[in-house]
Amino acid sequence: VVPCISIRAVCEGGVGEGAPISFTGFVRNCGDVGLSDVTVTNTVTGQLVFGPMRLEAGAEAPFSGTYSTPDGCSGSATFAARGISLLAEQDQRIVTDATSVTCANTVNPAIVITRECPSVPPTAGTPLNYTGLVRNTGDVTLNDIVVVSDRPSGGTVVATIPTLAPGAEAAFNGSYPTPPDACSVTDVMSATGTARCSGQQASNSVTTTCPLAASGSINLEIKAMDARGCV
Repeated sequence: VVPCISIRAVCEGGVGEGAPISFTGFVRNCGDVGLSDVTVTNTVTGQLVFGPMRLEAGAEAPFSGTYSTPDGCSGSATFAARGISLLAEQDQRIVTDATSVTCANTVNPAIVITRECPSVPPTAGTPLNYTGLVRNTGDVTLNDIVVVSDRPSGGTVVATIPTLAPGAEAAFNGSYPTPPDACSVTDVMSATGTARCSGQQASNSVTTTCPLAASGSINLEIKAMDARGCV
């Protein structure tokens, strides 16, 4: 008489930071004598995921469930199977087996940037003061977000944001000089952040054109072309 127990398991990561990881598996009586009080425990969490129940020789039973990871990104679980052989009371034996699984959640980092022109157009040649918003539209925390503008020169850092949780947003503002003879001014701003779980980059950009007012312009009831050639 040889009592025996075996266990196998697989896991599958969820979608999004903090999603539970699911697992499935089988516990099997691989011996030639029945087993009583068969259990399967996730030793990482202490959770009983199967049993207690009886398994006859050669029989197997499924188990399944979920577990959460400390960081919400990836993690392992160890499943320990245990049973008692159905021999004479003085000859009962405890048999055990264990297996470990490791899975990571799939994350989809995304970011959106918007930019607003001043409600009152500034006079050409004076600074343009603007406001904007960065929003985390993905399912994972973004770290080290940087907002960059091509005004007044390429690569100008407008704002740095340490972290944004999924759905969170942060406002920014800035200013740059405008040409004295322009009718409008266009800028391109981009936002980039790094996903906490995967290290993937999320980026987005916006192009905005804002009108400029002429200094000393004459108000007419009809459209007129000012000294800059603007209508």
